[in-house]
Amino acid sequence: MKNCYQFENVNMMDHGNMVHEYYVQLYNNQTSEWDFGKVGDLIKKLISLASPPEDLRLYHIYHDCGKPRCRSVDEQGRQHFPNHAQMSYNVWIEAGGDEETAWYILHDMDFHILKIDELEQLIQDPRAINLLLTAWSEIHANSQMFGGTESTSFKIKRKHLEKATKLIVSNLRI
Repeated sequence: MKNCYQFENVNMMDHGNMVHEYYVQLYNNQTSEWDFGKVGDLIKKLISLASPPEDLRLYHIYHDCGKPRCRSVDEQGRQHFPNHAQMSYNVWIEAGGDEETAWYILHDMDFHILKIDELEQLIQDPRAINLLLTAWSEIHANSQMFGGTESTSFKIKRKHLEKATKLIVSNLRI
């Protein structure tokens, strides 16, 4: 993980630590600079139901542990990590990691890539709140890679997470 880079000067281990640090900020409501779009109040409600950071630390740090195994570079020099959540799950299990962390690693990308109607089953699981809040932490931790929070790329990711946040809150009826 230390020899595979998420983006310039940030390797996978650094990235995992960043995600965890951002989750700590989110959990402790130290997010005045964050961009939640129109769901900031809903995020605060979800935080009250979330697991504390120390319970998710291994997941946050090692969620991309399989990226070095699936990394590819295209003709333009851009790197890709196809199916990295499954690969990271496999690496975690092979290394003797626990099942609970493995579940989080396997589902890490769900709130980023699944369509809203595909999330219905996932949001029935109480751990989905932790995944969603981690997804928010990830897009903020990665915002410099997207061109900042004002970039179109960030705004697209934020919009998707806004919809997912509304869905999970309406499912919980809070």
